[in-house]
Amino acid sequence: MARDESGDFALVNFTYGLDKDDLERWHRSSQYQRWQFSEQELIEKRRALNEESTKMFPSDCQPLTVADEDCLLKYWLKKICDICTDLDLCEDISASACSFFKRFYLANPLVKHDHAAVIDTCIFLAAKTEHRQIPIDTFVNLIPNCSTAETLRKHEMVIGSSIDFQFSIWHPHTQLKTIWEDLSILRALSPVRPPLASHVLETAQQFLRVSRMTDFEFIFHPVVIALASLWLSGTMGKELVNEWVDMKKLGCHELDEVKRAAYRINGASGTVFQDNLEHLLDLFKSCQRYRRSKEKETRKRRHIKSHESALIKAPRKKTTFPEGAARSEIDTRMATADIPKGDSEGQLFSEEGSLIGSYREKRPSRSPSPSNSYQSEKFS
Repeated sequence: MARDESGDFALVNFTYGLDKDDLERWHRSSQYQRWQFSEQELIEKRRALNEESTKMFPSDCQPLTVADEDCLLKYWLKKICDICTDLDLCEDISASACSFFKRFYLANPLVKHDHAAVIDTCIFLAAKTEHRQIPIDTFVNLIPNCSTAETLRKHEMVIGSSIDFQFSIWHPHTQLKTIWEDLSILRALSPVRPPLASHVLETAQQFLRVSRMTDFEFIFHPVVIALASLWLSGTMGKELVNEWVDMKKLGCHELDEVKRAAYRINGASGTVFQDNLEHLLDLFKSCQRYRRSKEKETRKRRHIKSHESALIKAPRKKTTFPEGAARSEIDTRMATADIPKGDSEGQLFSEEGSLIGSYREKRPSRSPSPSNSYQSEKFS
């Protein structure tokens, strides 16, 4: 998606079948302003993140290439989809978790964080943002080998700050439902055309799930991805796309964009993970071990430094008295290092045992009150 001379996207004039209000809302959304890129911009961002990762390791350490990182990201995105399917979570949670995961690693190097904790936290955050919140203690017990509750809380802030707390997402599967409803109404009004076949929608949804493991949501509009998935669902799917395009009076350029997206999604659907996936996972783990060891050394140095600074104490201030102030013999002796011993009555004795004073003031005896004296006389 190229930009024009003003710096905006060249496809900004496309309506995508949206009405005026929805189109303005799309252009104001954070997804359009912050998370839409041209393909060249996306390649440059991935390359810059890979270079940042490489600088974190010594020259004798084998780094991950951009292609290696892309393979690992797709593998983990598939893992997110599998976890959501196993937990019977809805489509919205699975789609949001994948989007959070991709956005996070579009802002952070791959080896900088624990990927397992990021996966768990993205699913937990997606359930929360889609208004289907799962208690954190329940969530930890749902996923096998899940991160601890403390780790999830910590990574919530890390992931949220990395994606600028922009949790609102325009999902292609939501747009596909809207398109399908429009086509159902159109077919119902036409007695000549047959009703829609449910298997076409199911096939289109499968292609949508494939698109989640790619970067297409950063390149294409959600409506384009939805139409492309419908286009790939067979001959009837192509007919439905043409009907919807005619109904919305879209231009030929927008239909060409749908075909281009369909070609890309179809290519991704046949993607098989590299044969050396196990080697990539081992390489990634070795990079993680090196990173953790360096972080451990850094924490140890900081602890030693803080401990040494704590040992350096400021000199204690000596007790000073105002000039010319009168002090008794007891006060003078108390100010010296050798403090005389005292008995239980509050009397002070010198080392020789002679009485030198009393530090407990005797309180005057209270005279009995009239009521007390009356009582004493009465019962005597």
